[in-house]
Amino acid sequence: MSKNHISLKGLGFLIVFVMCCTLMLFSIDVCAEVKEKNVYYMDKEGGTFYISMMYEKSDIKLALKDPDDNEVQLNSANVEYVQSESTVFIIVKNAKRGQWKLIYDKGSNDELLVQAYAEEEPMVIDSLKFGSMDADNNLPVSFRVTQPDGRNFNYEIRIGTYENMDDYRVLKKGYGYEGEITETEVPLKDVNTYDKYYFQIIAYYDRDNMRYMETLVSDPFSYTNPDGAPDAIEDFKVTVDMITNSIDVDISEYVPWEAKSYCINIKEDGAEQDPVIVIRSDGGDVTNIQLKDGTKIVECSVTLQNDAGRISAPLTKTVYLTGRQGQFWMNLPESDTINSTNYTISYENALDQAVYTKIDDKREEEIVLNGGGKHLIPVGDTSAQLRISYQADDNIWYVYDTIVTVDVIPPELKIYEALNGIVTDDKNIVLTGKTDADAVLTVNGNETEKNEDGSFSLELDLADGLNNFDIKSTDGAGNISTYAFAITYSKDGQAPTDVDADLDDLGDGSSKGKAGGFGKWLWLVALIFIVAMVITTFLVIFIGIKKRTLNQNMFRGGVVTCSFAIVGFIADLIYYITRRSFQNSEKYIDLSATNIHEAYSYLSITRLSGWLLVLLILFILASAGVILFAKLSGRKLGMPGFIKNATDKATQKAAEWKKQREEPWNMQTPEAWSEQNHNDSTEGDWKICKHCGAKNRKAAKFCIKCGKPSD
Repeated sequence: MSKNHISLKGLGFLIVFVMCCTLMLFSIDVCAEVKEKNVYYMDKEGGTFYISMMYEKSDIKLALKDPDDNEVQLNSANVEYVQSESTVFIIVKNAKRGQWKLIYDKGSNDELLVQAYAEEEPMVIDSLKFGSMDADNNLPVSFRVTQPDGRNFNYEIRIGTYENMDDYRVLKKGYGYEGEITETEVPLKDVNTYDKYYFQIIAYYDRDNMRYMETLVSDPFSYTNPDGAPDAIEDFKVTVDMITNSIDVDISEYVPWEAKSYCINIKEDGAEQDPVIVIRSDGGDVTNIQLKDGTKIVECSVTLQNDAGRISAPLTKTVYLTGRQGQFWMNLPESDTINSTNYTISYENALDQAVYTKIDDKREEEIVLNGGGKHLIPVGDTSAQLRISYQADDNIWYVYDTIVTVDVIPPELKIYEALNGIVTDDKNIVLTGKTDADAVLTVNGNETEKNEDGSFSLELDLADGLNNFDIKSTDGAGNISTYAFAITYSKDGQAPTDVDADLDDLGDGSSKGKAGGFGKWLWLVALIFIVAMVITTFLVIFIGIKKRTLNQNMFRGGVVTCSFAIVGFIADLIYYITRRSFQNSEKYIDLSATNIHEAYSYLSITRLSGWLLVLLILFILASAGVILFAKLSGRKLGMPGFIKNATDKATQKAAEWKKQREEPWNMQTPEAWSEQNHNDSTEGDWKICKHCGAKNRKAAKFCIKCGKPSD
């Protein structure tokens, strides 16, 4: 029983294994499935038919079988085979009558699109005739279509202005029978007067997803619409560019196909201008017309034309370039440079008015305005291309294209004199200064002249007592810089008791509470510090210079210079931080408001302190470089020749001076020596100092006693 159980179990495994293999083989066969399909039935011997196949992937395999079930070689005498990346095209000539089959493997394609069709005998259109037009402008037309297979057909009758029918209108559609005369009527009521039209007859039928057709074009003919003057053009679009003061006339969406040209007549404020005649082209039917400056009202009239003359009545529109009573209007800032990140437009008489804005290449946005007021358009903090547009009545658009520049920096305004709080007995004072060249300068609200470079010199009249002046400089963006000061005029030059400049309490915590304080002496302190650093470095290097190598002398000099620079840097940094802190205080703001000259002087000294910090950093870096070079240089550097010569001479002079000091006669008192050798003071190799009476060698230039020149 155990053996039977094992045998049954093994048989089960075998059956499962065989089924899996079968499924795998079936899957493989499905992936590489070869199919056979009836592709075309040829109903006559020796005919020609075509096979086209479209696919996405080119890993297909094809074969063709004739009605006798024989495989036909592709690209043989009667079979032409062309394959591209997505298409196969087969032409079978002298084909046998019967069922042709296509054998194919579609590879990795999901589906194949296969079409087959035979070469048809051509159709012929003849016997074209035209009758007399009736009272309703209907023109009788008759023609005949013949085809050997006797197929029925559909037809179209078209009218156009070119023989090749580049432009046309379909006038009639219908159905006809092969070999019979087809009669119909063509409506010409809506056809405009023209001197050269063509009729085109198109006959066609469909078979095997293919359309077969034949055309016939009539001789040219002229036509005059008996209904009289044609209607005006349906509409045209006017776009007003408010920045360039021009209009664009666009008829492209409304012009009929017969129109070959159009005429635009313009009246500016009632004055008629020369007409503009435009030949239509593929580039579009948009014409730009530049208007005169100051034009307020424009009447624009459009008339369509062709080679025979006018084909439409004129259509006139009135365009307003200024605001009207009760009508929506919008105004933009006078300058494209603004001092805000928002562009402000003002408007009036808005009633659910849609306005479209576009900044640079961003998406166009729509805003709806009502009533009157102002609207802010965020443009950012840099330059931006801004387009604003809206549609008024009668298909008239207003467009504002401008480049907006954001400028929030006020113009420069410098006053060269410290005038605030002074008392004078002069009836006039002169105010000199400088501002931006393109800024507007005003004194107490009155605009005044300045030079081309922005400099100015103004003579101001003074009245008795206190005189207040307000100087303003305004740039194109509206940014303002101001300088206010007060001057007292007194005939005796003495300030009245009620006038007090009282600026002494403004300070930064430095000496005497003044805005300048210690800073006014900063130049002198810096100079003394640098001189002391140079002298100290020189002494450290040259004392005992011969006892050390150049590396050692460089190291000593670098250490001294670096130490001085670090100390000076720390001191100046503390001073700089103190001044900067004062600049952020309310006292400095008060100082700027009451005495801009003192405030500017304070800023100049702070700036000087900053530059001194930079100079000290350079000293630190240079001396650190010398120290590193002296320490890291592996080669012992020799003393430069000019230093060695100078050192030898100095050593020799020092030895001579020491030797003179040790002579016994130099140990006597000057009085004794003078009394003993009064008569022969200049004899021999000796001479007497005329200042202190000490004896010196004749060659000595300086007295060894007093150090003064011995000559």
